[in-house]
Amino acid sequence: MKRSAKPAAKTTERVDPYQRVTEAILKQLEAGTVPWHQPWSAYRTAGKGGPVTGPRNAVTGHAYRGINFWLTAAQPYRDPRWLTFKQALDLGGCVRKGEHGTTVVLWKPTRYTVEDAKTGEEKTKQGLYLRTFTVFNVEQCDNLKLPELKQAAPLAPEAQIEAAEAVAAGMPDRPTLMHGGDRAYYSPALDTVVVPDAGAFDSPAHYYATLFHELGHSTGHASRLNRADLQDAAAFGDDVRSREELTAELTAAFLCAEAGIDSEGLLANTAAYVASWSRFLRDDPKAVVFAAARAQRAADYVLNRQPQAPAAEPQNDATAPQAA
Repeated sequence: MKRSAKPAAKTTERVDPYQRVTEAILKQLEAGTVPWHQPWSAYRTAGKGGPVTGPRNAVTGHAYRGINFWLTAAQPYRDPRWLTFKQALDLGGCVRKGEHGTTVVLWKPTRYTVEDAKTGEEKTKQGLYLRTFTVFNVEQCDNLKLPELKQAAPLAPEAQIEAAEAVAAGMPDRPTLMHGGDRAYYSPALDTVVVPDAGAFDSPAHYYATLFHELGHSTGHASRLNRADLQDAAAFGDDVRSREELTAELTAAFLCAEAGIDSEGLLANTAAYVASWSRFLRDDPKAVVFAAARAQRAADYVLNRQPQAPAAEPQNDATAPQAA
């Protein structure tokens, strides 16, 4: 019988979960892999009752969302199912010796008190704090009692374009869309998305990836999600603008995944591009976690879906106990 891997020994040293997640993303970037530029056709969302697709927990079937989508989908496994060390044992199997797990996160609700600066009174607030844990892909395990995986077939190029058009057309309260010119942008003042004509792009996939990016920006409008980074980007400079750009880029990648469009190669993974994001994430270890949460909300809005837990967007509040 093959020996199973031993779970990591517990330590009293507290590791910042944001830093741990960011280091995982940075490791991928430095290896030349941009986690949000992937061949998402393998992760096409299936209809209710359809085949299992997309990264998810092997036991509960819960689909990974937010930063967990990128942390798992960018790993070199074809099976989208993941589970904890204990879940593998409960299924009668084990994690193979020498296998390394993947960090994922869980938002936990909490209550905490803050002192009112004016009155000195203590007030109770509700918030979310972040915890990390380790999961393994089923390909890293032996003897699991799991049903055979029925993976959805990748969409044909024509079907990808139809799916992408349905995503864009189905956005509720969509901003005005105008075509023309030689650049793409979103104007919050006019609530208007401008993109070049589809024929000006290298492929229809390039066109929709660009359109999804700008629609991602538009979800931050005051009439929609009222995202502070979009409202403040012009006034507060490069850092806020970079956060908003990362949110829009991740939103576009979520929507590409939904449509089955391979986003790998749509944007050149140049050394300058990778270096730019690496530098930004090192300076702000919380940035990618918060951007992924905001991007998930933005994608849910475009897709006209009810947001799932956590219901409230985590706030970057220094007084809130967000790490554990």
